[in-house]
Amino acid sequence: MQNLQRNIWLRALAYFIFGVIILIFPHPIFRIGVYAISLYLLISGILDLVNGQRAQRQNNVYNLSFFSGIFKIIAALFVLIFARGIVSILPIFLGILLLVYGIFKLGQTLNQRQFVNVTPWGGIIYSILIILAGGFLLFNPFRSVLLGFQVFGAFLILMSVGEIVAWWQARRQ
Repeated sequence: MQNLQRNIWLRALAYFIFGVIILIFPHPIFRIGVYAISLYLLISGILDLVNGQRAQRQNNVYNLSFFSGIFKIIAALFVLIFARGIVSILPIFLGILLLVYGIFKLGQTLNQRQFVNVTPWGGIIYSILIILAGGFLLFNPFRSVLLGFQVFGAFLILMSVGEIVAWWQARRQ
């Protein structure tokens, strides 16, 4: 139980920290994210190419690792060059993520009811807010993708509060 409580606090802290950073610095975080993803794909691709070359020397046949490396290097360049276009669909993916999370939390809240005559309104309202946020991100075309990124940061902060409330409710039981 203590491990679960510690995980809830760590998750709430991570949501809060990332939410505040994204809310305050959306543009630099976006650029850092693009560079980090591109760098990861590039390094991973180079390692796969090296492993593929080793396998080719041993077996005289190129294996999947070699072609995976080529694909990852091309993907790294693609992400770096087309990041703006890719990010324009980011609100859709974040909206789906929040919708799924909110629906999961609503189901979890309704399944954890202990007494028939007591409705866990806090958990229900929290879940509905997350579902609405997901729907907002999914169906509202933003003029600025960074605004959508900031909204996502704000909802990460809201989710951290929800995690702390869930911890508090679990502790009371």
